[in-house]
Amino acid sequence: MNPGSVRSLWHNRPFRILLVGLIAASGSPASAQIELKLDKNVRRYLSFEKLHEKTQSAILSAINNYDNGDHQQSINALMNLSTDVGSYKPRRSLRAWSNQWLALNAFALQDSIETVRKYVKFSLNEDVEIWREYAEVKRMPYDLRDLYQEAWDELQENFNKKRKSWRIGVGTISRMDLSYRYGYYEVLIGVGAPIVVDISGKENVFKFKQLLLYTRIQRVRKSIERLSAGYYFEFSLLEEDLSEDNLSKLLFRKAISAGPVLCYAHKSGLEIGGSFEVVRLLFKSDNPKEPESDDLAFSQTIKIDKKLFLSYANFEVYIRKWF
Repeated sequence: MNPGSVRSLWHNRPFRILLVGLIAASGSPASAQIELKLDKNVRRYLSFEKLHEKTQSAILSAINNYDNGDHQQSINALMNLSTDVGSYKPRRSLRAWSNQWLALNAFALQDSIETVRKYVKFSLNEDVEIWREYAEVKRMPYDLRDLYQEAWDELQENFNKKRKSWRIGVGTISRMDLSYRYGYYEVLIGVGAPIVVDISGKENVFKFKQLLLYTRIQRVRKSIERLSAGYYFEFSLLEEDLSEDNLSKLLFRKAISAGPVLCYAHKSGLEIGGSFEVVRLLFKSDNPKEPESDDLAFSQTIKIDKKLFLSYANFEVYIRKWF
């Protein structure tokens, strides 16, 4: 092609746009290398662009050496990731990723199965999501995948062995209870106090003037460090008046309720969650000593008939410890 033809092409506007677009799409060699070596999802997980330059270089060096079969060099680069680089301290995502790649290299070197399993457990202990979301599945041999699955199943099994728990909930009904788990079912026994808003005065005042004794059956199939949903049924006894002049003649009303549960359990046994009471039916007894009153202090309550009352939209958030 002669110079005149080149100049003619350059002055052609569509050609210039196409050329600039191709250059922008190609990017720099460094960014292309990162794109090739690190999946977009993994880069986001590691916050790769925010890492120290030496850390970025060590990551790419570890991957390149692994791909080239220089597994010992890859291990050396990965070991450097566990040390401080300037003021930077490796976060758990990077520690989990590093141990995953140490397991890959140890497996490739046909190291002892215990060494490989050690790195697998280290990576899961740092972050279980390294297996469920960010595993290098394309590079990982099936036998190594099996080791990861076994280690993850062991973490879940260890959590499942924690059958007892104590729980504190705060909401329209504040609670404290103990529970025992049978498979996916939990039985809770505890005490609670509905929060009553007294608007008779000039200011709204929150008062704990009621007592709730309850037992709850709950079904939640928990997966550690994942949101788990379930439901509950509850039978309770409610005393609405704990005033000093009524303590000698406590009168408990029976109630049943049900609703959904949402929770997040850590492998250590710590759990946070919440429940929402779709409906609670409160039954008035035939006891002649029970006063005739439609003015129930229980939150969000409406009268259905003479002996049946409905409350709704009660909620709680809670923290629980399994042991």
